Amino acid sequence: MLALAWTLRGGPLQRAQGRAMAAGMAAPLAAKAGGPRGRLMLLHDLTERVGMERERLIGELRAALAQIRTLRGLLPFCASCKNVRDTAGRWMPVDACIRDHSAATVSHDICPDCSAERYPSAYREPEQDA
Repeated sequence: MLALAWTLRGGPLQRAQGRAMAAGMAAPLAAKAGGPRGRLMLLHDLTERVGMERERLIGELRAALAQIRTLRGLLPFCASCKNVRDTAGRWMPVDACIRDHSAATVSHDICPDCSAERYPSAYREPEQDA
């Protein structure tokens, strides 16, 4: 345990260098002939531990923020082919734009409407309950 100069100035516990975080307990000191003569206080300085925990949490937050990449602003899409124009004026497929400007991974699938339109012989409507 670290020995420090502690004072109680009618308010929060203060450490000689400034504000401190402390945990402790107090027990009355009794005299044989009467009531309590004072209190025994046991304090643990938590300032360093709290500071280390704060720094660890800040580091975790910075690491999490470094992993976040977002698309922002207006994305100009081609009305016909659905390509996206980048800031340099080049056109690229949507999946390439998402891959280059976010942390998302793109996979491909085909929706039921496109499946029915492009592959009519292989696609059949789901049966309706009667």
